[in-house]
This record gives sequence, structure tokens and C-alpha cells, in this order.
Amino acid sequence: MAWYYAKNGERFGPFEDAQFNGLVAQGTVTADTLVWRDGMDNWQPYGHVGGASVPQYAAAPSALGDSDVPLTVCSSCGRACPSDEVIQYQGRYICAACKPMFVQQIKEGGLLTGEMLFAGFWIRVGATIVDGIILFIPNIIISLVFQVLMQASSNEEFSPLAALLLAMMYILQIAIPMSYETYFIGKSGQTPGKMVCGIKVVRADGSPLTFMRAFGRYWGKFLSYLVCYIGVIIVGFDEEKRGLHDHICDTRVIRV
Repeated sequence: MAWYYAKNGERFGPFEDAQFNGLVAQGTVTADTLVWRDGMDNWQPYGHVGGASVPQYAAAPSALGDSDVPLTVCSSCGRACPSDEVIQYQGRYICAACKPMFVQQIKEGGLLTGEMLFAGFWIRVGATIVDGIILFIPNIIISLVFQVLMQASSNEEFSPLAALLLAMMYILQIAIPMSYETYFIGKSGQTPGKMVCGIKVVRADGSPLTFMRAFGRYWGKFLSYLVCYIGVIIVGFDEEKRGLHDHICDTRVIRV
């Protein structure tokens, strides 16, 4: 279950249970820190939510052994490691085991702000290509079926029935990709293409999108495509890797 916490007016998350427990062990999350997870009506102090588990997690580092070596919790895997074996990057601590993958993600265009690793331009292009291949199949089938129906309906090139069939074909070719993206982004934040590429669409605070916001984001892409795709190209230059549609709908695309 995903956890979020708030500190100094900023929200951080989502975190899996193991990662969140590591933050508690490190002291980043204390009994007074406001937290939220699915099923909670409002933000509450972690001491009220975690109850007896707060001191248990707070004691976790010393439970690893009696060594006097200082320990630091890795922000990526949630494990406590000797402090001299971790690196720090923009407020995050990364252990030696997670360092190679972490560095590679940065090289590929990810940007760290708070606890989010934003997806760069090219990984998002890759996800779009995968989704395009998936959607290409039903579009071809629809085109072939309607072409056969139009030829069978009349020998006249612009008969009323042929015009109606043509209009229906165009409507379906718009409705299918719209429904595809609205459903997957609204349900999990990931289309199949984004799942393959390991990226996800979330709100600015890391929370999931509603279906209505996913629907609006789909149409916002059309504005991004206008004027030589400038609204998409700005992803490569924006601090949080946002396209015009992300600015409009207050969304972020992150690595997961």
C-alpha cells in the first residue's frame, strides 16, 4: 500500500511499506509527521496511524547489530547501510547496490526533485511508440472492415450510406485511442506502453489521476501537438520534464 508524507508544506511519495518503514527508521518520518495512504479520509500524524509501530521502526537501525558504525537508510531500497557506503543526491541517500541503476536513470534523462524521478523525453517517446503500435492494429482492422462495407453498400462513390459509414469509421478511430488512454491512465496511471518503459503519470503530489483528469489530459495532448509539436518538445527542457498537457492538467510523468 502506498504511503505519502508532508513536511514543510511539501508532499512526498508514493512509498511502498518497506521504503516508508525505512524513512521512519531514519527519522525522516516521526510520530508528528502528517501521513496519508489509501483508505484514510484525511492526513493524520503518523503516531496516530502507526501506533505502537513507531518506536519499533525507530529502533530498527540498532536492531541490525551492536556496531557503533553510523547507519543510513537507502532512499531507493529502504535498507540501512553504513553511512560511508552511501552517496547523497538532492536530499536522497543511495546505497552501493542501488548506485549503478540510480546513476543510469539520471543519465537517461530523469530528474530528481523531492522523492520523484521524472521521466525524460526519449523514454516517453518510446512509450508513445509502443502504444502507437498497439493502437495501429484495431485501426487497420476498422479501416478494412468499413472499406468492405462501403463497397458492398453502393457502387456510387459518395452515396449517403457510404458517407455515413465513413463518418462512423472516423468516430471509432478517435474514440478508441481516447478510451484507451483515459481508461489506463485513470485506472493505474500507465498505458501498456508506459508499463513497458517503466513510467507512470501522477499528480504533482504523487497521487493518482481521476478518470476525468485523464480524459482532459488526452485532449490536452492535441494542444501539445500544434505548431510543430512544441508542446511535446518542451519536455526536454522543462525542470520537471513536463509537456504542455502536463502543465495544463497539473501532472508529472515519473519512473517507477
